[in-house]
Amino acid sequence: MMNRSALRLLGAVPAVSVAFFGGAAFGGQITEPQFNVSLSTSIQRSTFNNNEPAYVTFPRLSVSGFTDPSSPDNSAQVSSPNGNFNGYVNAQFNASSANYADLQSMINEYTAGNWTLTITDGVTRAVSTYTFGVQVNGITDAFLSPVTINNYAPGSTIPESPEFSWSIGDASSYDSQFYYYSGTGGFVASGAPATQWAPGTLAAGTYQFGTVYTNNRPSSELFVVSTPTPVPARGASNIANFTTSLAFQTRADVSGLVVVPTPGAGAAALMACGVLGSRCRRA
Repeated sequence: MMNRSALRLLGAVPAVSVAFFGGAAFGGQITEPQFNVSLSTSIQRSTFNNNEPAYVTFPRLSVSGFTDPSSPDNSAQVSSPNGNFNGYVNAQFNASSANYADLQSMINEYTAGNWTLTITDGVTRAVSTYTFGVQVNGITDAFLSPVTINNYAPGSTIPESPEFSWSIGDASSYDSQFYYYSGTGGFVASGAPATQWAPGTLAAGTYQFGTVYTNNRPSSELFVVSTPTPVPARGASNIANFTTSLAFQTRADVSGLVVVPTPGAGAAALMACGVLGSRCRRA
């Protein structure tokens, strides 16, 4: 386990867990909210700048059923046994993960004890807590094929019109793919199946390139989550629905790629203007 990685998704991806005591008053009675909770867990193998791979888990969670869904004070959090994987609702980040040097060490965190889910209702300020267990069955490195970026090393100078090339050990189990560049020229991405990409001419500057493969539909037997139990124990649960899903991702990224303008391009253009006698304009 080394540094901690944080994940911020586009939009507000709620995060996590459930339970709740108390409720909203309707017609003089206290009605306890019934929460719908979804826990989507992503196990990822990530290689950055040709370093040794890091293994991370991002619990991406969603909760609905708050007394007032628009309250900015609604919040929730799910945490693994030792707090190394976390998912959040209404927080700065949607998820965070410790980095592991190998897959088995990361899986050990899944099964080290109970996971904890908490929810705070923004209207009543009631806090609910639940625990649940996770069973992992037969997840190995075979589910996370390594990805290698073949032609551009971190910090290298690349052409103005680069062609990115990469390879993956076995792509057959992945149902989606994504690759991108970001930097001086903005952010551009594609999802068409490929192992090479020529995105066109890039402006002078510094860039990052990466590619991601995802398996969104692995067997449900690989990752079994028990029914959340209220803490302290009580007669009834206020979780109306609790659903879980698992995804595998493998990716590689390189940064510090530098595009330098072709030497003499500007001078050649000015010379052409003079020779041809045409009127040249500076953009």
